[in-house]
Amino acid sequence: MSRSLNKIMLIGNIGNDPEIRATASGARVAKLSMATNRTWSDRSGEQQEKTGVASVDFFRSCRGCS
Repeated sequence: MSRSLNKIMLIGNIGNDPEIRATASGARVAKLSMATNRTWSDRSGEQQEKTGVASVDFFRSCRGCS
């Protein structure tokens, strides 16, 4: 199995305070939800909008978590 790294950028609104916990090995993990909006024009030219919610977990980048 090949290993690859994918990076994404989410621009949106944080839906709740981060939930910070530790794994069995002591590593900190922060979990939060983020709402993102997508807009487009339909075939008739009317603008449409849809909101999606993503659950995001931060592992290695959680060094500054309290």
